[in-house]
Amino acid sequence: MGHIDRAAVSHAIDRLDKMITVFSSYSDEVLDEVDRLLEDLHDGTCPDLYSRVIAIKSRVRPQKTDPSILLQYCATAVRLAETINDPEILAGTYHNVAAVHQGVGDIETSAAFVQKALETIQSSPNTFLLAEILTSQGFVYYQQNKFAEALPAFTEALRLHREVNDKHSVINNTINLGLINFHLGNYPEALSYYSEALETATELNSDEKLGLVNNNIGMVYYMMGEFNRALSYYSNALAIHVRMGNSYILSRDYNNIGLCLWSLGRHDEAIENYQISLEHCDASGYEYLRPTILENLGLVYFATNEYTKVKEYFTKALEGHRQTNQPHSLARLKGNLGMLYAQKDFDEFDVSKAEAYLLQAVHELEAIGSKRELYEYLKELARLYQDMEQWKPALEYYVKYIQVEKEVQSEEARRAAERLDAERIENARQKEIEIERTRSKEREQILNNILPESITTRLINGENPIADYFDSVSILFMDIVGFTGIASTAGVSQILFLLNTVFTITDGIMKEYGLEKIKTIGDAYMAVSGAPVYREDHAHYTAQAALALRDAIGSLSLRDYSSSPDQLKGLPDGIQVRIGVHCGSVAAGVVGNSKFFYDMWGDTVNTAARLESHGQTGKIHVSKAFAVNPFTQSDAYCFVQRGTMEIKGKGLMETYFLERKRFN
Repeated sequence: MGHIDRAAVSHAIDRLDKMITVFSSYSDEVLDEVDRLLEDLHDGTCPDLYSRVIAIKSRVRPQKTDPSILLQYCATAVRLAETINDPEILAGTYHNVAAVHQGVGDIETSAAFVQKALETIQSSPNTFLLAEILTSQGFVYYQQNKFAEALPAFTEALRLHREVNDKHSVINNTINLGLINFHLGNYPEALSYYSEALETATELNSDEKLGLVNNNIGMVYYMMGEFNRALSYYSNALAIHVRMGNSYILSRDYNNIGLCLWSLGRHDEAIENYQISLEHCDASGYEYLRPTILENLGLVYFATNEYTKVKEYFTKALEGHRQTNQPHSLARLKGNLGMLYAQKDFDEFDVSKAEAYLLQAVHELEAIGSKRELYEYLKELARLYQDMEQWKPALEYYVKYIQVEKEVQSEEARRAAERLDAERIENARQKEIEIERTRSKEREQILNNILPESITTRLINGENPIADYFDSVSILFMDIVGFTGIASTAGVSQILFLLNTVFTITDGIMKEYGLEKIKTIGDAYMAVSGAPVYREDHAHYTAQAALALRDAIGSLSLRDYSSSPDQLKGLPDGIQVRIGVHCGSVAAGVVGNSKFFYDMWGDTVNTAARLESHGQTGKIHVSKAFAVNPFTQSDAYCFVQRGTMEIKGKGLMETYFLERKRFN
């Protein structure tokens, strides 16, 4: 591949990540591009990017990729990264390799790599990467059902993402904290986080996040038994996801709506939604959800005593759970089949089958440690043996049922204690976050007073150096007429008062019309429109600002701004300025390592400065390029031809004075 353009490759990886995350796109074109990137990055110069592509490939592993090949790729990435003396690259590689192991179901190895990444990144100032690794740590704990441990990891990640002002990561971790509190049974706290996420998603106009948050709020209300409210949020999520057209997500939405309708006793509507869910599941090609939908259909028919259909759907679901290797779902379904065959009004009522399925379910759930469902099936076994007049096993399973039920209640008490601990930790961290947020805002405000806000954000996010090129901007220069003479007669405090007054007025006008102040040199003031934030109509707003500035300074009376007569000694009451404007391309960037400043250079800057110095008192001297710009061709402006004149460093130039058009 030769020299690797990291920015271009990162952009390509981000695009693939979005296609898979948001659109569940597993097309051959997507997979071909993943493989092409792996080939391009195989030379080892960018192991962190290489491992990111591997992590993306791991997420389509159930569809296309052999996990053993992925793990070979991982070993190569780690070996390459460990030969480079760069903690950020090494930490990033460990982090991505952890994601691969998570994708292939090896949570313990994933946790080990996350820990390595955390230890490595401590020697780096990359706040964003640290936040990402903490987020992964939270997910590892989540997958291990260690919800209390996941809470501080996600909380710290959220604090750091707020610190670097990454709104997309902020919303992700807000959703993660909602999910953790949901699993801790902390429903009010979960709803609080989801409410915040909903506001941010609306602000970002992100259908992906709006749909996810509405879905998660529906989950909370469903578990609270508020099925109508859950149905409302699930329906909101569905409406959003219909616009996105993601079949897998639509399948999940219709399944959730079916659950609500089933719980509300609206069985026909539940069946209709489950059928639509199946259609979308088939269209997506993602089979994991299909057995659950079939099982849910069976439960609807169980509620209406249509046992033949229950058997049909449970049998299909059983085969599906076996194929997708979901042990918990498989055990649960065997228990449901046992309860089906135990129904005396079922045509195929069969005590032996009921006993066999229930015993299998109990054995498998004991191995998994899922006690909540286990005690239900123990109770059913005890009842079955009682009906069979087998008193010894009936008593044995009834005693087990009582024991497990007590353990479940004890577990609930433990979780309640965990919730209290989690609340205490959360309250303490929220106080720390608030203190740090205040400090961070103060630091950021200082930087924003020195640099453009967008540049401050890029620096905080770790981008350095910052070097930009803009095809088309408008540059404005202004200076005070006769300043040298004034400075020779007035005192230092008077000169400072003069400059503060003029530049404060100028700052306000620049802000009003969206121009960015670049710098002041003595009595000269430079501003730009169209950078560092792009805007096509930069010439129009620069013309507006220049006219407003000329008028404001031209009518300025220093007496109106002075607090004492001493401030006016040696100063004229009125001030006049010269203004020069030109448009064209510029280079820009942050200069310095400790005392930053954002500067611009190039022929456009030099020309604008020359136009100002060759201008006239109280006039706005502009180039032909500015005068003929499409966005200055307005009834509001009049360009008075000054003629062709010699401009130092440019030669002969046709120039104009900008005026407001006067109407009779």
